[in-house]
Amino acid sequence: MMAATPGESDTQTNNEGFVSNHAYVVLGVKQLSNGVRLVKLRNPWGSENYTGPWSDNSDLWTPALRAEAG
Repeated sequence: MMAATPGESDTQTNNEGFVSNHAYVVLGVKQLSNGVRLVKLRNPWGSENYTGPWSDNSDLWTPALRAEAG
């Protein structure tokens, strides 16, 4: 399964690390006990990292939610 971002050029990256006009591989989905739905994506062509909400270093993660998500 894949997901894609809209845009004109794949040389542009938004503030959260997504590349415009680009495809991503969907690695998994998870609904947390607090109702938040997450999608785990991989960029097969790049090295950018997502930095928005629920990213690896996001303040939204609690130890319990991080353990739940695996």
